[in-house]
Amino acid sequence: MGFQMKKTYIAFAMAMAVAGSIGAADDAAKAVYEKHCLKCHGASGDGKGKAGTRLKPVPTDFTLAKFKERTDEQLFDATKNGSKATKLEVSKKMPAYASKLTDEQIKEQVQLMKGFGAKK
Repeated sequence: MGFQMKKTYIAFAMAMAVAGSIGAADDAAKAVYEKHCLKCHGASGDGKGKAGTRLKPVPTDFTLAKFKERTDEQLFDATKNGSKATKLEVSKKMPAYASKLTDEQIKEQVQLMKGFGAKK
């Protein structure tokens, strides 16, 4: 194997390792969502989870275009501090996750929320 081929192989192996880590992070973020968010926000992020349909006001619909206008910092604050401590307008039933999730997990949830399909 020539030097250039070895270099290409090493670069490919490193890229695959990074991709595997991203996939694992995605799986971990999905598991956190399923445990803490799914029951209210639903599998598609539309705010129509089993518990969410009984809440007034209904949970945030992550698929709405107006939701996409919120900054990562606003979403982080609302997720970490819940409705009682955030300045962002969210359902009064939104709990704080500061004691349940790490900052890194909350950041991953923000990206997951923003990844739900947009509709008008």
